[in-house]
Amino acid sequence: MGDTPGSPTISPKLQRIAEQARNYPEMVFNNLYHLIDQELLLEAYHRTSKDSAPGVDKVTAQEYAEHLYENLHDLHERLKSNRYVAPPVERVWIEKEDGKQRPIGKPCFEDKIVQRAVVMILAVIFEPLFQPFSHGFRRQWIFRYHRSHDSQKFYREESERRGNTETHR
Repeated sequence: MGDTPGSPTISPKLQRIAEQARNYPEMVFNNLYHLIDQELLLEAYHRTSKDSAPGVDKVTAQEYAEHLYENLHDLHERLKSNRYVAPPVERVWIEKEDGKQRPIGKPCFEDKIVQRAVVMILAVIFEPLFQPFSHGFRRQWIFRYHRSHDSQKFYREESERRGNTETHR
């Protein structure tokens, strides 16, 4: 997975934020902008999927990458000076198997980078607060216990590990 505090692939900056969150649980992180620098934006860029459709600005990941460092520098400057405004998310309708349609949103690629950077920071801040049985939207649970019956299996195993012979099904 590579995204957990203590992982060798997590950046030193995220390691420090994770240590602060762990060592000072009463600390309030009330502003994330100053934590987002060009290095973090570059890491967020690398972790962002490059194969999705462009948003309302029609800029693809490949086009963004053509001037990557200039684009990230400009993005960082806009974030620092509070000039960054997330562009509208394009709504498109896709067909479902039953013939109905459902809406999906297509954010701009640059906004996906900002979103990824914020998620990376929030993950290291709040991960220590989650219980082992809290699975929703946690990256390390994607491959393990991601379905309902797998969650039930986790509860049974945890119950047995703690010495409880009575399990609920």
